[in-house]
Amino acid sequence: MYKLRFLGGASIEGPEGPVVGPAVQARRLAFLACLAVARGQPVSRDKLIGMLWPESAPESARHSVSDTIYVLNHELDHELVEVVGNALRIDPERCVSDVAAFQTAIESGDLERAVELYRGGFLDGLFLKDALEFEEWAREERDRFSRAYAQALDELAENATQRGDHLQAVSWWRDLVAHDPYSGRATVRLMESLAAAGDRAEALRQADAHAVQMREAFDAAPDGAVTELADRLREESTEGARAGIAATVAGRGAPLPRSIGRHWLRAAIVAPILGLAVWYVALKDSGAGPEQAPGATAAPAIAVLPFSVRGEELAVLREGMVDLLSTGLDGAGGLRAIPASTLLVRWREHVPGDDAPELTTALEVARRTRAQYALVGSVVAIDSDVRIVVGIYDVDTNERLGQAQVEGSPDDVLPLVDRLAVDALRVILQRGEEELPEIDLASLTTESPTALQAYLEGEVHFRHFDLTAAEDAYKRAVEADSTFALAHYRLGYVYAWTVGRATLAVHHFRRAIRLADRLPARQALFMRAHGAGFRLNQNSLELTRRAVETYPDDPQAWHRLGEMYLHARNALATAEEMEQAFERAVELDPQNAEYRYHYVQFAWWLPDSARAEQRLAMFERLAPDNVLARVGRLALDLAFGDSTAQKEAMPRLQTMDLKAIQLVSELLDHPRESAHQSLILELYERGDENQRGAAAYRLFHNTALWYGRLRESLPRLDDPAMSAGRRASSAYWALTVGLPIPEETLAEALDPTAIDSVASVATVFYAGAFAADRGRWPDHARATVELERRVERAFAEADTTDGFMPYSGRYSAARAKALEGYALWRRGQRKAALALLSVSKTRGVPIVHLWLGQLYQELGRLQDAERVYRSFGDGSAPARLSTEPLAQRELGKIYEQLEEYDKAVESYEYFVHYWQDADPELQPMVEEARRAIIRLKSLRRE
Repeated sequence: MYKLRFLGGASIEGPEGPVVGPAVQARRLAFLACLAVARGQPVSRDKLIGMLWPESAPESARHSVSDTIYVLNHELDHELVEVVGNALRIDPERCVSDVAAFQTAIESGDLERAVELYRGGFLDGLFLKDALEFEEWAREERDRFSRAYAQALDELAENATQRGDHLQAVSWWRDLVAHDPYSGRATVRLMESLAAAGDRAEALRQADAHAVQMREAFDAAPDGAVTELADRLREESTEGARAGIAATVAGRGAPLPRSIGRHWLRAAIVAPILGLAVWYVALKDSGAGPEQAPGATAAPAIAVLPFSVRGEELAVLREGMVDLLSTGLDGAGGLRAIPASTLLVRWREHVPGDDAPELTTALEVARRTRAQYALVGSVVAIDSDVRIVVGIYDVDTNERLGQAQVEGSPDDVLPLVDRLAVDALRVILQRGEEELPEIDLASLTTESPTALQAYLEGEVHFRHFDLTAAEDAYKRAVEADSTFALAHYRLGYVYAWTVGRATLAVHHFRRAIRLADRLPARQALFMRAHGAGFRLNQNSLELTRRAVETYPDDPQAWHRLGEMYLHARNALATAEEMEQAFERAVELDPQNAEYRYHYVQFAWWLPDSARAEQRLAMFERLAPDNVLARVGRLALDLAFGDSTAQKEAMPRLQTMDLKAIQLVSELLDHPRESAHQSLILELYERGDENQRGAAAYRLFHNTALWYGRLRESLPRLDDPAMSAGRRASSAYWALTVGLPIPEETLAEALDPTAIDSVASVATVFYAGAFAADRGRWPDHARATVELERRVERAFAEADTTDGFMPYSGRYSAARAKALEGYALWRRGQRKAALALLSVSKTRGVPIVHLWLGQLYQELGRLQDAERVYRSFGDGSAPARLSTEPLAQRELGKIYEQLEEYDKAVESYEYFVHYWQDADPELQPMVEEARRAIIRLKSLRRE
């Protein structure tokens, strides 16, 4: 049985997987699409000829039809295409298609099945040259399927709303907004469902996203209904935050069900490592941090302060109660808990050692975290039992709102804390027991004391960035409890930091996401944001920003946002925004070495020697065994030292292993660094085949694009270590920025015959772009289809039910979309091209930045072009960085048109400085810039 897929591309799947070869040639896929839409009904040969071979002579066209039938039946199934008189049909018993199944599902009312089948636009990416009637038919069908899909989502969402299932309604409305981001009605309905589900913050964020979409796509104001609803929700949020705060004394609630055995916490109290006070130990020496500045949409916050403890055997609960109660209360009743790490930083600023502070001092700590409520408690041993008492305070007024108290066996601390948390909520929210949420800490962590002990060991090691020890501890945690979601997440994070272990990282991230129902709300959101971050698109960015807005005092959220910005290579944020995210994480938790890693790197990328020195010193203290601490001083000398310091550093570099050299090279990954070339040459001489290829690639870009010395660089393209993909990328980048690449070099590096199933994605992508430049549209279409086939293959070979798109699939999908947008631009459809290229930019396709800069210039959108070109000096992608002088040249032209002459002169001078020794044939570009400098300086004097 063969499956035809035409929604979201065009491909054929056979019994042994995706079909390749003659059957999937573009016109044959179009032929099958015409028959598939007919759902078994015969389609006349004349109609097919008129649509697919309109320019052919009658005899030639009939022969083409016969040849198509023969190839399809020979390659797929001998009776796949049936001849019915002068018409043709597909036998539905031998072949099924997604378009036929979609239409049947719509007609039968099976809307969920229809939505499941719709994976994108009909024949998305398929284009036939000289077949205008087919193109018009495909467009009409694409619109028809799109409208049916949207209507199905609308109906499903409305039905869910009527049932009161607001979470399911949110899911359907989200899909509809993603399908039609400019629909004011869909956005309003999504916001209403989010608000009904208790997530006003996300509803407001949707309103902001809609405003951005309308402004960027149409330069228009957001839909009035969206704005009106957003204003109403903000007003309601403000009123709700102030309501129900009157003081009351809580009575004891009924015991909650015990979901774990009585034995485990006794072992926990006896074992020192199991003390959740590790947070305190790790933060003992922490410096002062900033006061918090929560986002406008953050929920009211509770600060659980360290408990006073009487009874030596209970000392673990001093800080342990901070962690346990914060976990139980976070997200309950529309409140959020200040993270333990953030709170304990503030605590050490005001409270020395293990002293029990005055109440006013304790409440001042809570005030510094910007919490609305504070919990101040004590733990007392009474014979064989334990009594836990907590006072609940309004931080603004220091008023005691009430207290909660529980008593029981120390073996049952988790159920006791559950009851305590519920009673505290009763005081704060003034609700009856039946209105309060159930809290069950055991179900949100692990029932295994061995797993918990190992996990907490891993946390200590990870905070000091000892990845080897952290890996060992987290592995023991998941071995003891394979359902321990947090341990899987942390283990995935360790592997993500380790070169060459991305597959293991994804495995554990997937496992964690599948177990997300075993996580507290905060960690579940972080987990989804982290998983979404692998897709690096606008939706994943919004989810990550939502984590920051919801938990503005959590350093983990800020660090993840910074990482997402970093790995998107400036596609999602400016360098300033990137650094601010990392800086915020460091300010909130200054003793966490993980948060400081990229913060240190950024000082080199700015570059700023003072900041690099200061940040490195702190990192060395926190993580002295980390490779960054070992090589940082050498990198400082190479980047910022004088000629003597640099000369003395090189022999030290040559004694290091390749891993250390690679890191130094990354820190100095900018052609402006004087020692950069020597580092790359060192990698070239000592590295393996892949490292040699990467070094040759960087040497070409740095010399040709940064300094304009193309003649010197061209031999690099013939280096045996240079892969076909890197060769294609290098040649195309140089061509796109205007360098005179010899035609024979282009023909070899970007040969369209290389567009096949075994070529690298880079080879296919750049050969397809070059084909569009030359107007060879069949070759361009073939490249797009091949990239989309890679996406299909990636999904077929990987389990994506957990939300993780395989990296290979994401990589190919982004480039297929970029090729589609580039073709629209080259065909004169600039606005449509702009939309697609903007999407591709957020998915990490570096060349798209260059295309967008040029397209914005063509459209006269100089401010947008200026923003794009200005970003070329940020981040660490070598191809982008190497084009910085040429980007500055374009900025000079833009500033000149904007009459910002000082900036124009500065940009031109930057370009001239680096290109002053460019090849003779490139000197006219330099002379033009020099003349512009003289002309503009005279204008400034006038």
